[in-house]
Amino acid sequence: AAPAPAAPAADDPRMRIQALLAEGQEAFQQGDNQGAIDIWSRIFLIDVDNDEASRRIEAARDLKAERERQAEELYYEAVELFEAESFDEARDRFERTLELDPNHGGARAYIEQIDEAGGDDDDDLQYSDADPEYDDAIDAALKSAAREEAGAAEGAMPISYVAVKKTDKRLVAIGALVALLVIGGGAFLATQWNEFFPNAAPPAQGGAAATGQIDRAQALYENGQVENAVRLLERISTIDPSYRQAQTLLTQWRSELGEGTEETDSGIDPLAPPELSPEDQARLDLLLNAARDAYGEGRYIRASRYFERAKKLRPLEPDDAVLERSTAESLEPLREYLKLFEGAEYTQILPDLWRERERDPGNPDIDMLIVDSYFNLALQDLQRGDAVSAVSKLEDALEVDEDNRDLLRLLTFSRTYGDRQQDLLYRIFVKYTPTR
Repeated sequence: AAPAPAAPAADDPRMRIQALLAEGQEAFQQGDNQGAIDIWSRIFLIDVDNDEASRRIEAARDLKAERERQAEELYYEAVELFEAESFDEARDRFERTLELDPNHGGARAYIEQIDEAGGDDDDDLQYSDADPEYDDAIDAALKSAAREEAGAAEGAMPISYVAVKKTDKRLVAIGALVALLVIGGGAFLATQWNEFFPNAAPPAQGGAAATGQIDRAQALYENGQVENAVRLLERISTIDPSYRQAQTLLTQWRSELGEGTEETDSGIDPLAPPELSPEDQARLDLLLNAARDAYGEGRYIRASRYFERAKKLRPLEPDDAVLERSTAESLEPLREYLKLFEGAEYTQILPDLWRERERDPGNPDIDMLIVDSYFNLALQDLQRGDAVSAVSKLEDALEVDEDNRDLLRLLTFSRTYGDRQQDLLYRIFVKYTPTR
């Protein structure tokens, strides 16, 4: 008789793959399609061509897409009800939208508007003087404020622990004010992220947004709102396939604006670059220098984003315009990945990006897309309250960029809340951390 095959060792990759397949199947059967996709995608770190993982991911993705389609139908019904001021019915449909798609930011934003219009305050911020959770909430808010002032040491937990004791009602009022300031400051930081952190990637935009922007811009133009149409087209990224069409329309419409201005008779060229304030000029110089440096280092995604932001202040000079066109040409092989990334399809592109990294090691744009995809997926996990899943994604990202401070910071935060109850500080931090 032939001898029986030896049992696989405990650290055999086949056993790890089987374990991940079973873990993902359990999530899939519980209706967590995205969780199953995330788990099965980790198989590609072991076997980049695993057919079984690809098949299961495709099936889960199809189901996820169907749920998202149903969620979008509910969402647009809810928006119509909201605009008709049927707020109760609109809220019901927005909540059903979130049941189908927990990450639907639009539905969450509308629910917040309904709550604010109805005068409903956030229950998480309602604490009475006798509430035992009051001190914890104020403590958390003060820790967050202290962390923003002092900064977090590299590799350290991004929280400065401050001892707080409630002595009288004046301290209660001060604590509540600090909590509001932290939340307001977080909102301001989120909206001004690019100005304070120019090396961080901006939030992802929808991949199909440019085509819709051109259609809306043309509708504005036909209604005589030329200036609004121009401003809308100026937002289209240089890496978008519709960029050249947008530039052609911009040239035509800007000329029409120039011919219709009263300043032409005064000798002022309406098409001349605008005069910038010293602050804006300094910002422009900073952006252009960063774009040139990124281009020289072969970091074309980053260069493209810097050029895009610089153009919002002033049209590019000829030399920089040449660099921008060269940047777009260099990004052409990654165009499909960039479109999917901007559409937040991080799980879909990661297996292919890992293969591209094997074929082209050391390509900084590929590494950046991998790291940022994992970062955004981890942030989605945290927004769902799943710090454990966020840890695994951030650990995968650190295989590509082990010294990335943003990854290390978010990893430390995720590990801390892996076995800790999510408090006010958790919600503030997750809410105001932008995507890459």
